[in-house]
Amino acid sequence: GITAACYTFLLLYRVPLPPFSPPGDDGSTFIVHVIGMWLGFVLSAVLIAQFVVSMGQTLRDQERSLAEARERALRDERVVALATLAAGAAHELSTPLGTMALVTAELAEEYPSEPPRAPVAPTRPAPCAWMPSSGMPSPRSAGCAPGRS
Repeated sequence: GITAACYTFLLLYRVPLPPFSPPGDDGSTFIVHVIGMWLGFVLSAVLIAQFVVSMGQTLRDQERSLAEARERALRDERVVALATLAAGAAHELSTPLGTMALVTAELAEEYPSEPPRAPVAPTRPAPCAWMPSSGMPSPRSAGCAPGRS
């Protein structure tokens, strides 16, 4: 921008140097040369600027896609870690559950006809009943120690 403006200023407000002007030339042929140089410079500057802008845009696009790929990789890594953790937990749970299922199946095969029993409530021992005539415990209170009543 600024360089092209300065170059244009020098093109319009120049002072021809005598050693570079051929004798008898009024400068009209040299001005064609200067205008050609100016056009070449401006065209080169525009092309270089356009190239730099497009390279910057390409670089930004590439960085954005790289950041998205990194983000996807991190998300996939978290999913894989979670799946591994879930598989480990399932394995840890399935081993005891599988063992219990196997044991209950074997017990069901061994004792198929027994109905389930009701839980037995704890009872206090019955007092010993002594036969007064013999001094011995009665048959219904077998196992009582002497001296208990």
